[in-house]
Amino acid sequence: MAPPRRPPELMAELVEEVLLRLPPDDPSCLVHASLVCKPWRRLLSDPGFPSRYRQFHQTPPLLGFIRNTYTIVSDSEVSCFVPTTAAPPFSPLPLDEWDRGWVLDCRHGRVLLDWRDWDTGLIRLAVWAPIAGDVKVLPRLPYCIPSLCCKAAVLCSMRGGGCDHLDCHGGAFRVVLLGSDLQGSKACVYSSEAGAWTAPASIHFQETTYTDCWFRPTLVGDDDLYFRINICGIIVKYDLGKHCVSVLEDPPFRCHYNSVLMVTEDVLLGAAIIEGSSLRLWSREVKPKGAAVWIQRRVIELDTLIPSADSHSFNRQPATRFAEGLGTIFVSIDTGLFSIDVKSWRVKKVGEPTDCYKCIPFMSFYTPDFATRRLSKRRRVINPSR
Repeated sequence: MAPPRRPPELMAELVEEVLLRLPPDDPSCLVHASLVCKPWRRLLSDPGFPSRYRQFHQTPPLLGFIRNTYTIVSDSEVSCFVPTTAAPPFSPLPLDEWDRGWVLDCRHGRVLLDWRDWDTGLIRLAVWAPIAGDVKVLPRLPYCIPSLCCKAAVLCSMRGGGCDHLDCHGGAFRVVLLGSDLQGSKACVYSSEAGAWTAPASIHFQETTYTDCWFRPTLVGDDDLYFRINICGIIVKYDLGKHCVSVLEDPPFRCHYNSVLMVTEDVLLGAAIIEGSSLRLWSREVKPKGAAVWIQRRVIELDTLIPSADSHSFNRQPATRFAEGLGTIFVSIDTGLFSIDVKSWRVKKVGEPTDCYKCIPFMSFYTPDFATRRLSKRRRVINPSR
């Protein structure tokens, strides 16, 4: 009896279509696929495959969270990366050059660190590109800004659709620093291309009380950055294109601790808040006469949306976080940390209960070309003061 004939091999084009559909939120899938056979390895090693892979999936996946913690033992503020994948795709935060580090923001594959330089006693800012493996320490400000509350954002330098942010984490960037006190706010911008800070833009307002809050800034569109600087309900908007600062009111929440600013589906400023077991979604819309008002768009009952939740799951004060570009709200309750897709309302448990205010989602592709670049060079730390 003749042995059975081997089935015909798939055409390379069909194999690539299969490989393109491997999930980007688990970088090890591409590595495992390259070990199947030499033809697959050749396809994955093709210089054009990583770009096609990123274009196919479009949205960078969530690789994990960067969590800020305070350690009593060392009396210091430290940050750690908590992966949501089986194997972390990169090394831990590069804190060996400085004693303390605190993550302020994360966007477009870059992480903004607040580092305390004990040689001078001053707080320094640095931008870490985990995938590229580089650290850029920013020069000190040539002037003073209000220091009661300092918040900052990092983003790609390209504006107006000039970059899709799929693999720009190693390129030029900008950092927006906002300092506020009871009399107003000042904002300035650092450009990695110019290597310098701009002159500050300022706005004056009068506050009788001030309570700082740990909220990450929100980018709406290409130019509008929103900073929540006061738990009492003040939002400062910085316009990157016009280099100007303005103030607007928070939504009419009873309590702002459980709320987070977000971007709506139609690219407007939005907000989400948990009240009891209800998730309430708001958006700031402009009326025909030009006045902007907050409108509540939707109310979601979390005890019915999250399978493991019940009436007791919200005994501990819940917390929220929004991931730009991912369209996902993260909610931490007694039973765990859950991601909620605001379009499909799909729910996924991504971790154990934690303080969302101190967790920043990190999203990026990690394709073979990125891994090759990391292996071909050592991590560089660029410090203009040394």
